[in-house]
Amino acid sequence: MWKNQSFKNKVWVTSALLLVTAFAAPFFFQKIEDRNGVILNDVVLKHLPAYNLSILIFALIWLMFFISIIRAIQSPVFFITFIIGYLLLNLSRFITILLVPLDPPQGIIELADPLTSIFYGNQFVTKDLFYSGHVSTLLLMSFCYQKKFDRILGYLSSVIVAVSLLIQHVHYTIDVIAAPVFGWLIYQLAKKIALNNQNASPN
Repeated sequence: MWKNQSFKNKVWVTSALLLVTAFAAPFFFQKIEDRNGVILNDVVLKHLPAYNLSILIFALIWLMFFISIIRAIQSPVFFITFIIGYLLLNLSRFITILLVPLDPPQGIIELADPLTSIFYGNQFVTKDLFYSGHVSTLLLMSFCYQKKFDRILGYLSSVIVAVSLLIQHVHYTIDVIAAPVFGWLIYQLAKKIALNNQNASPN
């Protein structure tokens, strides 16, 4: 499949667009941070004491990221499906964040993210709220995995990260609830694009 011209074209185009979004992201999120948004009345967060769970959150994210790198090397289908999905996920988040201006939850604890700092810069982004990029990315990985063990580990990590983000008051409850919905829809679209004109299946 690596030698398939259609596959290579998709890789090049998707990679180029990901670079564009990576370049644009710091400017986009700076604009978002400068605007005023709405603070939601989140009943769940009101009953959750805030704790810093950054180490747990990023330990799981880095673990799944490492597994995904290995699977991408092993499987071109996983690779192309995930990068297309990740591009669509980022574009959809740009749109939803623009359309749903939110201020961060009260009591938010800073989430030190070594991965997204590459795109956001050194600023602390708090208003990238609807929907959760961390949870949706983990779920996108999980949907793309071909091995049952990988999927189970991915789903479990997604749930733990989602709960941890709420405990740390980084996201509203609606953010983590919406993440699986967007993640699944984006995966389905990415799979159709990735496998168009290909003789393979991610499952």
